[in-house]
Amino acid sequence: MRPGFSIIIPTYNTLPYLKLCLKSIKEHSAYPHQIIVCADGCVDGTNEYLETYPGIDKVILSKNQGICSATNQAARLANREYLFLANDDLVVSPGWDEALVNSTSPCRVLSGVQVEPGWVPVAPCHIKRDFGQTFEEFREQEFLTYAGSENRLKQGVFEPGVNYPFLIHRKLWEQLDGLDESFNPGPGSDPDLFYRLALKGTELLRVRSSLFYHFGGRASRFAGESGRQSDAWKQAAAASRKVFAKKWGRPWDFGFGQAPKIKRPGSLAFFVWGGIGNMIMALPAIEAAREELPGAEITVIAQKQSMLSLLPSGVPKKLALDDLQYRGLKGSWKLIQDLRKQKPEITFTSSPFPGIRYCLASLISGARDRVSPEQRKYDFCNLKIQTKSRHYLERNLELLRAAGIDRKFQGYGLSLTPVEIKQAEKALLRLKIEPSKLIGLHPGAGNPKKRWSGDNFIALGKILTAQGFSLMVFGGPEEKGLAEYVALKTGPGAVSMAGGHDLRAALALIKHCRAFISNDSGLAHCAAALLVPTLTIFGPTDPALSRPYGPSAKAAQNPAECSPCYHPADKYGCREPGPPCLSRVSPETVFREFQKLYKSK
Repeated sequence: MRPGFSIIIPTYNTLPYLKLCLKSIKEHSAYPHQIIVCADGCVDGTNEYLETYPGIDKVILSKNQGICSATNQAARLANREYLFLANDDLVVSPGWDEALVNSTSPCRVLSGVQVEPGWVPVAPCHIKRDFGQTFEEFREQEFLTYAGSENRLKQGVFEPGVNYPFLIHRKLWEQLDGLDESFNPGPGSDPDLFYRLALKGTELLRVRSSLFYHFGGRASRFAGESGRQSDAWKQAAAASRKVFAKKWGRPWDFGFGQAPKIKRPGSLAFFVWGGIGNMIMALPAIEAAREELPGAEITVIAQKQSMLSLLPSGVPKKLALDDLQYRGLKGSWKLIQDLRKQKPEITFTSSPFPGIRYCLASLISGARDRVSPEQRKYDFCNLKIQTKSRHYLERNLELLRAAGIDRKFQGYGLSLTPVEIKQAEKALLRLKIEPSKLIGLHPGAGNPKKRWSGDNFIALGKILTAQGFSLMVFGGPEEKGLAEYVALKTGPGAVSMAGGHDLRAALALIKHCRAFISNDSGLAHCAAALLVPTLTIFGPTDPALSRPYGPSAKAAQNPAECSPCYHPADKYGCREPGPPCLSRVSPETVFREFQKLYKSK
């Protein structure tokens, strides 16, 4: 990697200050840094100046997009190991980069100390010294003399904290996806970034010997109005606090320059609604909580008993709302008592969810904080998190931000025991099935409107067996007749496994399949979670919301104009007995999609 830093400078109509900034970097840097300036819709001659300025990289935006967008676009041009994020009204002092480079680490963010004139409030972590309030008044030599003295006195002096300007490893920046552009035009983006860094356990240090002169937000906060915040900035700052609270379920309560303190719960409860597919989509969030909060007590409350069998063994506390003991009036009272015994500090819901039922159940549990997506308006949920993702699995993960967990999908945590795997192998030997050519089919689904017809599965099965594949047809007890019909009509090479195994035994058999073809069903989600190449046939439901998730899962569909028409819970707009969006999908189309999936794996 080339020496020096990639210095990122977003700028907006502050050309005299930008000139001072660039001049100081050129004159007072010990290393050959890459300088990247993003002119964010400038109309003051900045664009023309940058076109003729030698030795820098530049991004010229025709319209003002905000500090977050400008910074991110400039950072994409970085070619050094570390990024240094700077203000455009900042002057560096000799030794600034040496003080930083001697303390770099991929898991550490280093901030400098700003000297400010004091015409606007100066944070306690910075230094109040007036060397000029504007570029015309700047007494450069006096500042450099003072900074040199401070640099010598504070060599090796560090303190916890983080602020602009700061140095960050490029991989760490990329892992965080840079600044969150929902904070544009800029206020609130740095507390959000620093909070995310703290969540990752990043060491946040301020280097007292790395000094800068800062004129006080000339391009943004004060916009050239001496001593008075601009109205536009005030409005943006107020809006950014709301964005932060919606994102994290809490206001930012750490002062300027302070390292954020992460507040994590000691106990939490997950309410998971629907069926086994919904539990599969909730597993990544549950697994994230188990890994990120190793000492926390976790309770999972599922709508159905069968869903609990998918949980890892490390979740000891679990309830099923359809448990026989909770039936009737006495049972309802017992359920209330059992919910109250959990006493979680915070509750989460899987998506989609029945709003009123979740709100009441979470309130009964005694949880202080009750989390729901911001889009759903329920008074009993006091923490409403703004979820940007479409897929339910990703939304479940986003809600965890309220517990101080900021994590993307890293797997399901669904596993089978050696005993379960061995029993499946014995079953295959008994049936004389060779796993290398075994394909699983599931013609069922929780709602009949999601089912591709049995005759289509039969036609597909005949194509597959003609290609030398063996077929296992899966289904729950209520789907036994359908599975047996499909296997029988498909002919030799197909066998029904429906109704004769519990869920985990069926999963062990699915794990041995080389591919799995299914309607939009819980078993399709299970197959994908087991990393079995999975092809799911979609009709009235939206694959963007609920498709089996992961690199080994694909969707087959031929949407009608009216699809998707499904809206939770169990509400379909289609009144046709066989939804046209499913009947439009031919067995030949599914086989072609299967071939692509099978060959790619």
